[in-house]
Amino acid sequence: MNEELLKEKILKQGGRVFDRERISSKTNTEKKFAICVKADEDVLIPLKVYEVTLSKTDYVGITSENGEKFIYPSDYFVLLDLSPKASQILRQATALS
Repeated sequence: MNEELLKEKILKQGGRVFDRERISSKTNTEKKFAICVKADEDVLIPLKVYEVTLSKTDYVGITSENGEKFIYPSDYFVLLDLSPKASQILRQATALS
């Protein structure tokens, strides 16, 4: 289904549509881990842990399963407060997959 038709379908069903934007490396400020709490049928998987890039705005950046970078409103995620050791283990685990 093309993207415009998909947007129309979502809007007709009362959903919200956010334009996915490529992340500029100039906006990257800090990387954390977060759990996805809102689905995006094209990219995001609910309850999956993502490494997110926090910015100075109210958005976070993610890298999709196929390597594309997108930004989403921060309310799509719940940030995890992990120890440095736990963060290191998660980074190593995601690098292996």
